Amino acid sequence: MKKLMQEQEQNQEQQNQDKQDQEQEEQKNQEQQDQEQQKQQNEEQQDQEQQEQENEKQQEQEEQQQEEQQAKEDKEKNEDEEELNSKPEDIKEMEISEEMAKMILEAMRNNEIQYIQQNKRKPKKPKDNGKPDW
Repeated sequence: MKKLMQEQEQNQEQQNQDKQDQEQEEQKNQEQQDQEQQKQQNEEQQDQEQQEQENEKQQEQEEQQQEEQQAKEDKEKNEDEEELNSKPEDIKEMEISEEMAKMILEAMRNNEIQYIQQNKRKPKKPKDNGKPDW
């Protein structure tokens, strides 16, 4: 009878030990999952921040290009107006009015802008030959 009770106690102790081991293992697994989730969240956040930085950089470049284009257009317009104002005798020789000359210059400038805008832009990233064009 004592032996049977000892065996039962040993079995109970073994079950308790097994249960504790299982709980510890589950806790370790949970900690690992939590760490992996945290790592994944950190990576996603870093990717998002990097994408935002790239977007900001691209936007700044576009704004700078627009400012440069606007400055160039303004400069050309001023030069054209200065030319018209500085050489009224040349206009008279051509027998066209100042308004007509301004219209011609404006049309030429608009055609130049349209030509520049229609030029195919070169890609920033090299083309991947393994992928189709579309």
